[in-house]
Amino acid sequence: MSRHESTTFRIRDLFYGSVIAISVACTASLISLTGITGAQAGSPALAAPVSISPAVPRSVASTSGATVASTASSGTSESVVATPFATHGALSVQGSGLVDAHGEPFQLRGLTSHGLLWIEDYMKGPAFAQEQSDWGANSLRLELYTGQYGGQVNGATTSEMLDQVNDGVNAATREGLYAIIDWHVLNNENPLSNVDEAREFFSTVSERYGAQGNVLYEICNESSSSVPWSHVRAYAEDVISAIRANDPDAVVIVGTPAGEGALGPIERPLGGAVSENVLYGIDSSQGVSAGEGLDERLNAAIEGGLPVYVSEFGNAESALATEDEGTGWLAHADEANVSFACGSLSDRDEAAALAQHGSIASAERDVFDSTNFNDSGSWDRACLRDSLGLV
Repeated sequence: MSRHESTTFRIRDLFYGSVIAISVACTASLISLTGITGAQAGSPALAAPVSISPAVPRSVASTSGATVASTASSGTSESVVATPFATHGALSVQGSGLVDAHGEPFQLRGLTSHGLLWIEDYMKGPAFAQEQSDWGANSLRLELYTGQYGGQVNGATTSEMLDQVNDGVNAATREGLYAIIDWHVLNNENPLSNVDEAREFFSTVSERYGAQGNVLYEICNESSSSVPWSHVRAYAEDVISAIRANDPDAVVIVGTPAGEGALGPIERPLGGAVSENVLYGIDSSQGVSAGEGLDERLNAAIEGGLPVYVSEFGNAESALATEDEGTGWLAHADEANVSFACGSLSDRDEAAALAQHGSIASAERDVFDSTNFNDSGSWDRACLRDSLGLV
C-alpha cells in the first residue's frame, strides 16, 4: 500500500469513527432527555423498576393528569403531563397529615387492588391510565395477602411475590401515581408471628424502590382485633428500621388494631427515629366488623394527634351504615386532610369489590370499564370525581 493510500484510509477511518461517535453521543443525549429506560425501551418488564422524577414546577397545580406547558432551560416550551407525582413529588408527614415536596397539604386518594397473586394479569395492562384521568385518583395500593394461599408466608416464593410487586409498582409509576405496598396480615392475625419474613421483604423492596420517591410502605394491615398494640408497636419498630436503612425519608403506614387495642397508638405512639414520617392506618371494614363506627375511630385518632390513613374505604355495604354517612365521612376526611384508598379493584364476590362478580374475568381484565361496575364501584368513582369537580 502506498503512503498516499495509507493516508487516505486513515482519513476515511477517522471520518467514519467520528460519525459513529457523534451518533452514539446523540442517541445517549436523546435517551437522557426523553427519560427512556431499559425497561421502557423493550427489555423485560421485570428487569428493573420503572423510575420517574417530579419535573412539574410548584406553580402548576393539577392532580387530574391534565397537560400543561413547561419551559426548559433552553427557553423552548414543551407539553408534559402533570401527573400527581410529577406535580407534588415525594411526600412526608407533618402534623396531622401529609404534605408534598413543596410543603403543601396533600391527600392520598386512591384505589386498592385485591391480592396481587390473584389478579396479577391486569397489573401488566394499560388499565391504570384511567385511574387518574377518569377517577381523579392519585395512588394505587397494592395488596399482598401474606397468609392466604399464594402469600409470602404460605405458598409463594419470595421471587414470585417480588415479581408481582414490581408489576404493580411499575403500573402505578408509568402513570405518575403513588404506589403503596401493603403487607396484609389478615390470616396471620398477629404481625409479630412473621416479623422475620416482613423484615426481609421490606428490606428488599425499600432497597429497590427507595430512590423513586413515589413508593410508600404499609407494613401491616388488618391484624386481629385481639392483638394488643404493644405487639404491633414492637413489629413496627423492627420493620421500619429495616426500611429506613435503605429509604430514610419514605412514608410508612402502620396499621392499628381494632377493638380494645384501638386506643393504644394514641396512648403510646411510636417514638424516636422510627416515628418520623409515619401514618397510622385504620382499616374501615375492620372497624365496622369490630363494632366500631369509622367516624368514632377516625375522630379519636385525629383528636389524639395521630396522622391517619384509611384503607379500603368503600360504600355503605362494605364500610359504613348508610350512603349518607359515607358521603359525610368523605367530606370529613377531605376537611381533615385524611388520606384513603377505595376498593378493591376486583370482581370477587364481596361487598368491597368495585366490579360485578365475574364481569372482568376475561383476558382483557378491563377493570375500569364502567359497564362492569357494581353499586360500590359506581359510588366510589362518583365520590372521587365529585370532590375534584370532575362531575
